[in-house]
Amino acid sequence: AVVPEASAWSPEAPHLYLAVCEVWQGEVRNGSTSLRLGLRDFRAGPRGLRCNGRPLTLRGPEVTELSEAEALRLRSEGRNLLVCPAIEAAAGVWDVASRVGFA
Repeated sequence: AVVPEASAWSPEAPHLYLAVCEVWQGEVRNGSTSLRLGLRDFRAGPRGLRCNGRPLTLRGPEVTELSEAEALRLRSEGRNLLVCPAIEAAAGVWDVASRVGFA
């Protein structure tokens, strides 16, 4: 995909793109799904973690569910990380986290 003048995702500006992926066989579409994604570069090095080349210190709680209101409260307290299980039931947490600016 080509994204002209792309905006990078960061905790301060969580810019997301909506991507639609389709599977075609000949002239028949066999399926499709959509997903939100942010363009970002996380790197860990001798001087710590960086997001898009800028230093990033992570602070945040472990959660298994999260409302948008709770996410906004945590962000206002300076939190920028959510530790969440990698299970399908937690997909709602991932969605809120990306939109509000959590790593």
